Formats: sequence, structure tokens, C-alpha cells
Amino acid sequence: MNNKREILDYLFQTGQIDIKRSKIFDLDLSPMPPSFFDFDRVEGMMLGLAIGDALGVTTEGMLPRYRHTISGSFQRTQQQIDKSHQRNIRDYANQPLQKPNNHYWEIRDYLPNKYANNQCIGIPSDDTQMAFWTLEQAIADGGFNPENLAERFNQNRIFGIGSTVRKFLINYQCHQPWFECGIKSAGNGALMRIAPMLIPHLKFGKSDLWVDTALSAMLTHNDSGSIAACLSFIYMLWQLLTMKTPPKPEWWLNTYIEIARDLEIDSSYCFRGGAFLNYQGSIWQFLDEQVREAYRQNLSVIDACNQWYSGAYLLETVPTVIYILMKHGDNPEEAIVRAVNDTVDNDTVAAIVGAAVGALHGKDRLPQRWIANLSGRTKENDDGRVFELLKMARKVWWDSTIPNPSMNVLVKTAQLLAAKTAKLSEKSSEVQPPLSQDLMAKAAEKTVSESAQNTEDAALGCFLGAVVGDAAGGVLEFINRSATPEEVDRAMRMCGGGIWNLTPGQVTDDTELAICLARALCLSPTFDRENIARSYAKWIESEPFDMGLTTYRSLGCFDQNPTWREICQKQGYAAGMSQAAAKFCMESKANGSLMRIAPLGIWGYRLDDAELAQYAQEDCRLSHPHPTCCDAVACYTIAIASLIREPGDRQTAFERAERWAISYGNAEVRGWLEKARLNLPVLYYPQAGFVKIAFSHAFRHLIKGSSFVEAIEETLFGGGDTDTNACIVGGLLGAACGAASIPKTAIDPVLNCDTEQGIHPRPAFVHPRQVPELVTYLLRERASAPLRDRSTTIN
Repeated sequence: MNNKREILDYLFQTGQIDIKRSKIFDLDLSPMPPSFFDFDRVEGMMLGLAIGDALGVTTEGMLPRYRHTISGSFQRTQQQIDKSHQRNIRDYANQPLQKPNNHYWEIRDYLPNKYANNQCIGIPSDDTQMAFWTLEQAIADGGFNPENLAERFNQNRIFGIGSTVRKFLINYQCHQPWFECGIKSAGNGALMRIAPMLIPHLKFGKSDLWVDTALSAMLTHNDSGSIAACLSFIYMLWQLLTMKTPPKPEWWLNTYIEIARDLEIDSSYCFRGGAFLNYQGSIWQFLDEQVREAYRQNLSVIDACNQWYSGAYLLETVPTVIYILMKHGDNPEEAIVRAVNDTVDNDTVAAIVGAAVGALHGKDRLPQRWIANLSGRTKENDDGRVFELLKMARKVWWDSTIPNPSMNVLVKTAQLLAAKTAKLSEKSSEVQPPLSQDLMAKAAEKTVSESAQNTEDAALGCFLGAVVGDAAGGVLEFINRSATPEEVDRAMRMCGGGIWNLTPGQVTDDTELAICLARALCLSPTFDRENIARSYAKWIESEPFDMGLTTYRSLGCFDQNPTWREICQKQGYAAGMSQAAAKFCMESKANGSLMRIAPLGIWGYRLDDAELAQYAQEDCRLSHPHPTCCDAVACYTIAIASLIREPGDRQTAFERAERWAISYGNAEVRGWLEKARLNLPVLYYPQAGFVKIAFSHAFRHLIKGSSFVEAIEETLFGGGDTDTNACIVGGLLGAACGAASIPKTAIDPVLNCDTEQGIHPRPAFVHPRQVPELVTYLLRERASAPLRDRSTTIN
């Protein structure tokens, strides 16, 4: 499931998006007609947003009456700095706020800003940053890609960040998928950045704009009122871009209500105080009743906003924005000035109002002094970036021939496979067309013929698949981008190199630990946790060149200080490691236990699922005791055992793992399996090492019928923690497809690798040449003679 519309359908079906499915999602828009459409209107929309934000940010959050009383001090400070800019705050006589015949200062230009050495220039806050980052990412991706936009929001400091966006960032950094990171919040943080969503669709129209807007809104604010507000506002902006004259005042109100009433689910919005403290209902309903009445009474903006407040809560923001546009939408300067002076959350209100009047009137109708003194920043010091992005947007989305943004799929690796077939060089930020029908047909034909033929074929395929995946991925490890076709071809040929400068065919910690587990299992007729822990300890003492932090802090505890060594010697290595893991690694959801577990599925294929899962979790707790890691390891082991017991039966393997997860697993792992069944995308980075990544892709490839080579190549294309991801995917797909499906050109260099010829020589007891023999012993009945260990034991 790569298409954004399919993903939105899934979110509707599972109730994961807080909005009703309305007719707007099927509303086809007509493309903007090149004969009379002027892209300056788009520039006006985006510059209006940035200007409103910059004008308001220096007095954000102040009550209007307080802002008016202190603005004189700003004016006097500015006079001291530069007398030529005295117009920035002028003495403006108006009706009284608190006392009759009161005169107060009014903001009409940029105020001194401490982030610009007190110069009077327009400096952005989060409104401008997130809106233009959205545009920047769309240009890079060839359209809206929620996966990449979520990552983009995490890359730089956000000035004036709201609490909801902060929680979104935390969720994303805790490895939650982008469509589960959004908070149920009716803050205005999504609405403030939504305007650029329509830009990639100008030439095409259609209904995909609504899909993109809904997904973009829920990225941070998965709330009925917020998503409805974003869709309503985008609909209004689209109409405004082609209007020749300002609409009637009622148009703003009626148009918003028309769209929002069919989208909003939540009817429990309440005010935090003020005249409407007893109101409870939907946002659109409040507009229909109270904003309409305020306009009938001809209230000023400040008097109307004082009734319902004008903060960052959408029940306050939306009425405020609509009322300002009803009163002053025909005058862009006055509309923005009223938003800046007469509201509480004035930077965001002014940004939203600025986008609307900019779209309606165009860049030329905005005061040129505002544009001239706008810094154009999206970060601390990238002056002019706003203007550069607008030039790029015009070139990409209007002046040139461009691909339809609806073709922008979410699984980049599938696109890279298409690029590989076409022998094209792909930059990581570019978007290629989806796989051709011919290529998909060939892939389907190939996968049908790749199934393990018997138990031995499945077991050997499992272990060799993991080993080959590790060796191929080791060459590409730690690249936080998508690999190129040339890099993947080279990795599949086992040429060595990479960050570790591997010998051709050399494996890493993934394979070596799996071999340690296999050897321990073969040495005993029963599951002996202490024997397994000692095998891992022996590996630690071999001074491996690659080891994850979680693994080192747990399996390597005895190597860190005398206290832990004493615990291991007195209580046993299993007890010491599990205690260290519980103390130091309880929060880790890394993939270090899943990468080594495949041999247990081979060894325990005759066991029932409950017993096998217990053993898998006991091994996992030696290093990765988090319940999510333990449950993921259990499901993976159950699936491998099922494939060895019933060779080639992918459906049964998936269902057995799923059945165990439903009965015993936690919700997180159950969710991963559900998304894998639906072929939902999972990013390979920047959270490289998160167990979810390899687990999800392994089960996704299992159930969709991928061939071994297809699954490994796609995993390598993804980048990130490539050796571990490919090892885990290779173990499960190798069990499904069998050893015969693994290219001999990949197996031979691994089994015959001479690490003594490289810079990382490794001991014989972890060399993969013993894998075929280990598989033979792992498959034996437990009553059979165990493997004789000819290596040195741990003291």
C-alpha cells in the first residue's frame, strides 16, 4: 500500500484519523488555467503568511489592550535606534478600549527584534518556518511526502514551537510512525502551515489535494476541528487564487461552514472563558451562530475578538480569522494590521489572514515596505531563503513540465527498484515513477516460483539468508539516505568495503551472534540460557569490531567493570546479563536481539508456539528486555519455525505470528503486523536501529510474496541500519523461499571469506562457513547427540 489515497482509506477504516469522510475527498478541481492565472498570487499567499507572522511575533500572546498601551515604549526605543523608521508604530486615534478619548499606539511595521540585533526587519517564527519547510520538502520530493516532511520538521530548531508540535516531535523521535505521531489537539499549529499544500496541484487539480491536506494536517494535529479547518482553508485559498474581485463578506463565512460541517466529528469544543463560556459544540456551528451575529451587529474586530478571545485554540482562531476577512478582506494591509493589533495569538492569526489576502490580491497589492524588510529566513541566518523557495516553486510547479504529484508514492525503495531496472542514477531526494506493469508482472512471476521445497531447504535458506543479508548490508551500513542502484549492485556482489572496510564476503555482529546462539543450542538437548549467555560472552571477549550500544551494556556487562564480572561469575552469565539489561537497557527498542534469533526458530520448529515464544523472550531479555522487543522476537521466531514446519506456506506463518501477538503480544507489535499485512510504508531512517523497521519490512515482504533477492535489494535501497535490516529480512525470506533462491554468487564469498586478509580478522568459531553443519544439528531431534564443541570455553 504505497498510494497516499490508499493510506488515507486505511486510516478512515481503522478510525485512526479524527474526521468524517466527506464528499470533498472526491471533489475534482480544475487545473489553474495558464491563460490568465498569475503565479504572483501564489507568491502573495506565501509572502502574506510570512509577513503576518513577522509583524506579529514580537508582541505574540499579549492581550490587545495591553499591546496598545506598551507599544509606545517600542516606538521610543525604535526612535533611539533609527529615527528614519518612526512609522513602525504610529499614534493612531480610535474608539476607546478601556477609557473614553484614549489614544493608543498601533503596529504597522516590523518592530525591533532581538534576534536581528534590534533591527526593524521581519524575522519569522514557527508559522513561517513550518510552512516554508513544507514547501521546500515538496520541491525536493516532487510532491507531498508525509514521511519526509515529518523528518524535515525534526531537523532544525523551531522558533516559538507550540506544545502540540513539541509532542509530535517527541513521538517521532520515539520511533512512532508518522501517521501515529499527531496529537488530538485543537491548536492552530497545523492550520498556520497548511497553505503551501495546494502549490504542487496547481497544474493538475483533481482530488488528490484533499488527500494531501488531510494527511499533512493530521501529521501534527490529529483532531477533527484542526483537519476540517485545514481542508476548509485550502478550499478557500484555491478559490481565492482565481478571483478577480474580492468576494462578498458572507462568502468567507458560508464557504468555511459549507466544507467544515461535513468533516467535523467533535462537537464538544468549549471556550476557556469570556462571554461564551457556556458554549459547547462544533467550530463551524459557532461560526454560523455567533460570528454571523457579530457581523450583523457590525462589531469592530477587537470588540468581536474580545468576546471569544483570540488565542491559539481553533475555537478562537477560526472565528477570529474569518471575522477579520469578512470585515477587511478587500484591503490586505488593513486585514493584516487588524490581525496583528487586535488579537492575542497575533503572529499566527496574521499569518493565516496574510495567506488569504495574499492569495486574493497578489504580491503587488501587499505593502512593498513589508516585502523589502522581510528577512526571508526559515532558520537562524538563511536570509532570503523564503524568496529562493518561491522562485524554485514557480520553476518547478508552474513554469516547467512536471510529474503529477499524485504519483508520489511513499515507499521510495520501490521507486528505486524501478530506477535500477531502467539503469538510472537516482538522487535520494528525487522521485521516480512507480514500477512499470511489466516489471511488476515479472516480479510476481518470480515470487511464485520461489518457495522452500522441504524442511532442510527452508532451514538452510533461513540461516544463509540472514548471513547473506548481513554481509551485503554491512557494506552500506550507516548511510542515512537511500542507496543508489550501483551501490546495491556492488553490495550484492559481496565486494566488501564500506564504513568498516570489510573483506569481501565478511559478516558483522549480526551473523556472529546468531552463530553463537546456534552453537549453544547445538551443544545442549534443551534450551540452556546459561550456555547461550556464555556463548555470547565468548564473543564479547573476541573483541568484535561492530557492536550495538544496547548489546555492549548488557551482554558486555562483565567486560565493563569488576562488579558485573563478579556477578556473572557468582550468579551465572545469564543472571548477570539480564540484570544489566534490566538496569541499563529497559528503554531500548533496538534491533540487536531480533538480528540474532533466527537459529532458535530452526532449533525449535517442532515446539508449540507458546513454548518457542517463551524461549525467544528469555534470550531477548539477556540484552533487550523491553516488552516490544521481546514480543517482536517471539513473533519472528514463531514465523520461522512455521515456515520450516510447513515449507513455503507464508500465509500460515504470518497468521501464527499474528495469532500469538493477538493473544499475548503488546499493542505496538500487533500494530506493526497489521500494517505489514496492509503493505504500509516504514522509513528506514533517521531512526536506524529501531526494531520496528526490520520487523515490519520482514513481515511485509513475507505476506506480499516478495522473492528473496527482491526483498534484500529493497532493504538495501532503503539505507539506514542496512546490515541488521537485511539480516532480519533475509532470515525470514530465506526460510520462505529456501536456500535455492539465494544467489550462489552471494553465498560463496561469504562461506569462503578469509578475514585474515582484511583489517578485521575474526576467530574461527564465528565464521559462517559452519552454517550448513549447524543447520543439520539444529534440525536434529533433541534426543540426538549434540554438537561437540571443540572451542575454548569461558572461564
